Amino acid sequence: MSVRLKAISAAVQPASAGSDFSTEIRSMVFTYVCFGLLLLSCCPADSLSTAAKCLWLLCTLILSFVSPASALGTYIAAVAIYGARHFQGWGSPFERPDNFALPLVLGGLAWAGVSRPHPRKFLRLLAASGALVGYGLLQMAATGTASRAQFAWFMQMFGIPMILLAALLWAQLPLNEVRGFTRAIGLLAAYLGVTCLLEAWGHYDWLIPAWIADPTLNVTIGTGRVGGPLLQSEWNGLALGLIYCVLLGTAGLTATPTQRATKYLLGALCAASVYFTYTRAAWIGVAAASVAFIYRKRDSKRTVLALLALIVVLGIAVFSGRQASARLEDSETAYFRVNIWAEGLHLAAEKPFFGHGFGTFGNLIAGYQGGLNSLPETKVSSEGTVAHNTLISIVVEEGLLGLALYCMVVVLIVGQAAKQTREMWPAASTLVLAISLTYFLNVMFVVAYEPTTNFLYYSVIGLVAGLPTVPLASRVTKLYREADPLCVESPA
Repeated sequence: MSVRLKAISAAVQPASAGSDFSTEIRSMVFTYVCFGLLLLSCCPADSLSTAAKCLWLLCTLILSFVSPASALGTYIAAVAIYGARHFQGWGSPFERPDNFALPLVLGGLAWAGVSRPHPRKFLRLLAASGALVGYGLLQMAATGTASRAQFAWFMQMFGIPMILLAALLWAQLPLNEVRGFTRAIGLLAAYLGVTCLLEAWGHYDWLIPAWIADPTLNVTIGTGRVGGPLLQSEWNGLALGLIYCVLLGTAGLTATPTQRATKYLLGALCAASVYFTYTRAAWIGVAAASVAFIYRKRDSKRTVLALLALIVVLGIAVFSGRQASARLEDSETAYFRVNIWAEGLHLAAEKPFFGHGFGTFGNLIAGYQGGLNSLPETKVSSEGTVAHNTLISIVVEEGLLGLALYCMVVVLIVGQAAKQTREMWPAASTLVLAISLTYFLNVMFVVAYEPTTNFLYYSVIGLVAGLPTVPLASRVTKLYREADPLCVESPA
C-alpha cells in the first residue's frame, strides 16, 4: 500500500480496534452494573434500597459519558419501573431516581454532540418540536388548566420525548452506540418478559418491585390481564411491542450468531408477554411489525418465516383460552370507544382552532350519555374518561393547531429517519416502519401519555435520524479525490 493509501485508511478509521473493543467492554460492564443496581433499588430493605439508588445514579453518570445511548436505555428501564408508582409529585432521588437521572443522560448526549457539525435538518426538527411544546405550555397557561399534575402529564406526552429527540439529533451517535442502546433494552426485555409471565401465572410473591402486586396500584389484578410494572395492560402491551421491534430490527447489528439468537429469543419472550396482556391493539401491532420484518427477508427465508408465523397464529386461534376468546368477541368496548370518539369530535367542533385546554377531555365528557344511532348507547360516569385515541384527545384539548404541529413533528422525524437509513443503515428502514406501525396502531386506541412507551419510540427514531450524515464510502471517495484530482471512482 502506498503512503497516500495508508493516510486515507488512517483517516477513515476513528479509533483503533483495541480502543473500540475496550470502549465496548466498558459500556457492557457499566450497563449490566446499572441494571443490577436498578433492580436492587427496588429491594424492600430501606438501607439497601437507598444505597442502591445512590450507586445507580453514580453509575448512570459515568455511563452517560462512556456510552450515552446505553445510559439512555437504562434510564428508560428506570422509568418503566418507577414511573407508575410516584406520579403525583416530583419525588426525592429515593422515590423517583429516574427523574434525577434524566439530566445526567441529557448531559452525556449534549457532550457527545459538541464537536459534531449539525446540518439544517437539526434546526428544522428542533423548531417543529419546540413549537409543539411551546404551544402546549402557552395554551395551558391561557386556558387556566396548568396544574402540577397536568404539567407532569404534558411533559410525559410531549415535553420530555421532544427533549430526548432533540438531544439525540444533536449527539448524532454512531452505530456502535445503537448497539449499546439495544443491549440495555434487551435487559429490559428480559425483565419485563419474566415479570409478565410471573404475573400471568399468579406468582405475585416473586415480582420485583413488590408494588406490582399492590391491588390499590395495579388495576389489572383480578382481571386476568397482565399489566406488568406499567400497571396497565394497554401500555404494557405497547411497551413490549416496541421492544420487540427494537430487538428484531437491530438483530443485524450483532457481532455473533449467539447474540443474534439471543435477540430473537428475547423478542419471542416479548411477543408471548404481549399475548397475556389480552390487548387487541397490541396484538395487531406485533402482527403488523412481524409482517414488515418477514417481508424484508429474501424470498426463501420469507416463505419459511411466513409459514412459521401462520402456524403460530393458527395455534393461538385453536388453543386460545377463554380470556383470549372473550377479548376477541368483546364488542362493548369497541362500541364504547367509537361513541366516545364521536362525542370527542362534537367537543372539538365547539373550539376547533385552539381547543379546550390540555387535560380537559375527561371533565368535558363526564356524565355524557348518548352515541351514534347505529351503535348501542354509551354512558360515562361522573368522573369522566380519557379519549382512548391520541389524535382525538389532541384535537379536543389543543385544537386543530395543536394537531397540525403534532402531525408535522411526526412526519418530519419519521421522514428524516427513513431518509437516513437509506444512506447509513439500509436495514433500519424496516425498524422505522415496524416500530412506527406498532406505536401508532396502539395510540389510536389509548392516549399516549405513558412515559415509557413515548421515550422508547422517540428515542429509537431519534437514534436513527441522528446517525452521522456522511457515509463511510463517501468519506473514502472524498479523501481519494482530495489526494488525486484524477480519481473519479471510490476504491473497491
